[in-house]
Amino acid sequence: MREIKQVVLSFVEEMNDWGHKMYLVSRRESGQRINHQRDRDIIPDDSYEDYVKHYYSIFSKFCTERKRAYGGFPSGWARNGQYQGIDEESITSVETPKKNRAELVARGGVLPDYEYMFVLLRKNGRWLIDSAKTRYIGDSKWETHHL
Repeated sequence: MREIKQVVLSFVEEMNDWGHKMYLVSRRESGQRINHQRDRDIIPDDSYEDYVKHYYSIFSKFCTERKRAYGGFPSGWARNGQYQGIDEESITSVETPKKNRAELVARGGVLPDYEYMFVLLRKNGRWLIDSAKTRYIGDSKWETHHL
């Protein structure tokens, strides 16, 4: 279970960092002001096009390789990242319904009262994120989340 948690938490941490910095790069490139000194201190020197490429290295490190109709490319970012608030304490369950499949549920994200289910597959001795779903806490139906 520890390895499953670590994969998701590392993915979330790196994606949140990328998402926050991508938010700053996109503001700079569109001529918008960067208001906080903390943000001015961490904004990458990369161009918008170059910083987009960082997403792919994070994605390939933590996610399975497969054809994805809508996911697998950067389609959105947010200040502090889209998975903000997801940490060890926000994990509500980790289940392994099959030997090589795990489902981790954690509360957090940009929207309040939101939770994610990360589906991981064990490939070549490693756990990798294969897909994710989202829902408002209390809803019974999960919606597809495009990684």
